[in-house]
Amino acid sequence: MVGCQLSSVMMWPMWIGSLAILGALAAAAVWGVRRSGRRSRDRSPLEILDERFAQGELDAEEYRSSREILEGTR
Repeated sequence: MVGCQLSSVMMWPMWIGSLAILGALAAAAVWGVRRSGRRSRDRSPLEILDERFAQGELDAEEYRSSREILEGTR
């Protein structure tokens, strides 16, 4: 009978530790999702266009055309 009580008492730190780890992982996941969503909202459309041109996703004509359109909407 004493053995049963002792093992259940010894299990509490493991449960608390496991819950703390799961809570930390959940918090990190929420933080990561929120942070990744903010990145695209913080940049202006012109900054995104400049970045795409710099990465070679757009040629010069596409870049000029898109830039004129975006600057006209200001």
